[in-house]
Amino acid sequence: MTSDAESSVSYTLYLSSEDRVSGDNNNATFNINWASFLPNEYDKFKIRYSFLTSAGSYCDSVNSQFGCCYIVADFKGQSLSYNSSNNSTSLILGYSLREYPATYTCYNTTFLDYPPKTISKPNQNTLNIQIYNVNKQDNLSNQLLVDTNADGTILLTDMTKWVMVLEFIPIISSANVISSYHRK
Repeated sequence: MTSDAESSVSYTLYLSSEDRVSGDNNNATFNINWASFLPNEYDKFKIRYSFLTSAGSYCDSVNSQFGCCYIVADFKGQSLSYNSSNNSTSLILGYSLREYPATYTCYNTTFLDYPPKTISKPNQNTLNIQIYNVNKQDNLSNQLLVDTNADGTILLTDMTKWVMVLEFIPIISSANVISSYHRK
């Protein structure tokens, strides 16, 4: 196996909600040809991400701002590594925090804000990114994040535009898995 310390190679995917093939900014679907940039000899990757939205209001009442959103990355058939909150694999890539104190501001996450997740190499060329409002999860409504005005009135059924960078770090190669199997 190759560890992060041994591997200095990574593969980067740049996404913009404006480049989606369907959906809205808060529920965007992309066509990704994984074979065009992820090496065939690796089966598993660690994923780190950065995320930035354009400015929005994101309030649920006067001066009560949504402090956090979470990002679901549906790789269509491949789930991310273990999630301690639900004791299983997950589609949740991570979270993004709102920049304070301004009322009209953005959500921002850098590569170092959260530990990487592990995923098997995607095998379908569709990626769906959904952005959820953490504040609206108490009643299990699973509400996608939407932009509002300063008093919390929903302006749109969508959120502002965003950009995301996904970094794939190879960690397990097919050859190492096969060779260790034959040694037993």
